[in-house]
Amino acid sequence: MKARHWPGMLAVALVLLLTLAVCGCPKPKERAPEPGVIVLAASSLTEAFTAFEPYAERQMGIDVKISFGGSQALRTSIEQGNAADVFASANMEHIEALQKANLLSDAFEFAHNKLALIVPKDNPAKIESLADLGSGKVRLVVAVEDCPAGKYTRKLLAACDKDPAFGAGFSKRVLTNVASEDADVKQVLSKVTLGAANVAFVYDSDITKEVQGQVKQIPIPASVQQTVTYGVGIPATAKNPEGGRKFIELLLSEGGQAAIAEAAIIEFIPSAKPPWTAN
Repeated sequence: MKARHWPGMLAVALVLLLTLAVCGCPKPKERAPEPGVIVLAASSLTEAFTAFEPYAERQMGIDVKISFGGSQALRTSIEQGNAADVFASANMEHIEALQKANLLSDAFEFAHNKLALIVPKDNPAKIESLADLGSGKVRLVVAVEDCPAGKYTRKLLAACDKDPAFGAGFSKRVLTNVASEDADVKQVLSKVTLGAANVAFVYDSDITKEVQGQVKQIPIPASVQQTVTYGVGIPATAKNPEGGRKFIELLLSEGGQAAIAEAAIIEFIPSAKPPWTAN
């Protein structure tokens, strides 16, 4: 009688063996996602890097996350250990400080800009020249001194003190008229576009097509104008340093510069070359 049940028992055994075989097969390993790139950039690079970001993502096939702010604040962030794969500063001072602390490598100068003096479109203070800033009737807004925009502004005013057209003590008279000091150049710009100030120092790159309809630009004599120099490098906190280097290479490429050209005024240094590509 038991013999008549062998076929059924054999079938059950085969099912169990097949089930165990299927369950015991190792699952194919899922491929780890490609790490993205984290970029910390000076606020004056907002338009340029925002225009460049989609191009970089297409070329690299990964996500690019860019945070903008005053270069001094971004430097502090790196010093505190916050992760970033690229740091772009609006001056070389913050770059060099991080290099000395062994917190930044592969750094170099890559672009230039210059200062711009702006007033609201209706120009309520009737400012027509840089010399007018010495009048007690103006409300000037500048960036804080440790922000590159603030430092360049004070260098410009110091240059005016040595120029007979302005005379000694000009910078002191102008700084007496400072109504507020802001953490980055975009905050300075907003004070003028919102009508909270009647004159401010920003960068040429801040005078976008949108802003042009809200402000009037006052000429700055070439004799006192300042050259703004941008530096870029790879922070020691980088989790994807190779991705950071690729981002920078693309930034300097013909395609990268073309992606930026229509969105922002920024002058790339023709001889700029990443140190890791020097040989």
